[in-house]
Amino acid sequence: MSGHFYLIFNMPSQAGKLYFRREAEKLVAGRAVIVPEIIADLQQAHKFFNRESVEARRDQYREQYARENYEIFIEDHQGIRKFERETRPEFPTEDTRSVCFVQPDGFENTGLGFLVRPAIRPAEGYCWCVRASDVPSMADRASSTETIYGDTPIQAVERAVATWGVLAVPSPAPWAAEQDAAEAKRILEEFRKSQRPGRMRPGNRS
Repeated sequence: MSGHFYLIFNMPSQAGKLYFRREAEKLVAGRAVIVPEIIADLQQAHKFFNRESVEARRDQYREQYARENYEIFIEDHQGIRKFERETRPEFPTEDTRSVCFVQPDGFENTGLGFLVRPAIRPAEGYCWCVRASDVPSMADRASSTETIYGDTPIQAVERAVATWGVLAVPSPAPWAAEQDAAEAKRILEEFRKSQRPGRMRPGNRS
């Protein structure tokens, strides 16, 4: 099959076609999400030379944006729509996952580990990620360090440790200090209560 293909986005708020250029990472409600970068300039649009590749990308974005009011489809280099199917992917289920804290092997019961966030990637769907910006020992290089993904929170941590090596130092959970402060406040309050003098009996008054 000769020629190449473009991935097209038709959005109600935008006049004319928008073309897929590349994938980019964006934070949405504290979650790392891979989103398409779309542009109006055909000259900068990504050219797909493989049918399976462009179909897979189209289907992934259709699923990711199933509730949005715009079209995603494929055109060839002559502007002809290609490879449509009779059915479209089902709507994804609601993502109710939340941030979690994982202690890697060897750090069980130490209170040390890594923060893991829910993420969505077009190729894998729902997954988990460890961001360098969430690892205190890597704060100085967070902006230039790639986020690590995994199918499960544990796998994401294992991949992060394997990729970053000694740079990734486990640390207390971000909420640990707040919990410690609350516990210290509770203990202090109990101590103060225990030190309060009881009511004196009439016979004990001088």
